[in-house]
Amino acid sequence: MEGVPRLAKDVEALSKLTQFEAPPKVVRRSKRTASAKYMGRDASGKGFGNALIVDGVCHAEFGCWSGDVEAEDSNFEELFNLVNAIENAYHAEHLKATELFVFTDNTVAEGAYYNGGSNRNKKLNALVFRLWDLQMTEDFMVHLFHIAGTRMIECGIDGLSRGDESEGISLGEDLLNFILIHLSPFERSPRLLSWIIPWLDDGYGPLHVMKPEDWFTQTAEPGNYLWNVPLAGGAEVVELLCGHKYRRPDSMHIFVI
Repeated sequence: MEGVPRLAKDVEALSKLTQFEAPPKVVRRSKRTASAKYMGRDASGKGFGNALIVDGVCHAEFGCWSGDVEAEDSNFEELFNLVNAIENAYHAEHLKATELFVFTDNTVAEGAYYNGGSNRNKKLNALVFRLWDLQMTEDFMVHLFHIAGTRMIECGIDGLSRGDESEGISLGEDLLNFILIHLSPFERSPRLLSWIIPWLDDGYGPLHVMKPEDWFTQTAEPGNYLWNVPLAGGAEVVELLCGHKYRRPDSMHIFVI
């Protein structure tokens, strides 16, 4: 049996991740109070910008790429900027006991992070490895969200990548005013519920429109459930459904996110 070309790099990465005498404790769900911090970042052809919000204070960086980075494709620049920004925040001691929410308008960066790399690009693999390796050395965890490029422009981070400090967060506005992961679909669009209700005919029985506090208890009973999920709660409801579908396989669930 012949190994594929990337095998050597994979073995090298595994060797580094397993070099500890005992398995390190990696935070996947904090058991104690932790802080949430928010970071936005963007890269343009010639420059980069990122901003980290710590206790209401915006820590922003921007600059121009060196020639060797500028020669790379845009996907590399986007992920390279993201990894550098997180490493800089870590070394500045901003990430202790933190859940870091990072926002990007680059789908390749998001996909590479959650897939553990890219099958086609060794340089993206190396960047993703740096990010996961860093999380094994400290008690913080990263959540990466894709957002629309228009939101990146409105919040001012797109401008930072071009050295423009005249918009959004550069003027003191809160990053979360532009990133609506805490709002549910019905909060963002009040007419959405009345549009969904007519989908169900009388044969299905009543539809229970759940609040977040119902997610953990109400679904123990059989029925039809409508989940109104803020983007920040997406991973949690997927985990809950994995249990609900075995406990009550005849229940029907509709998710709006």
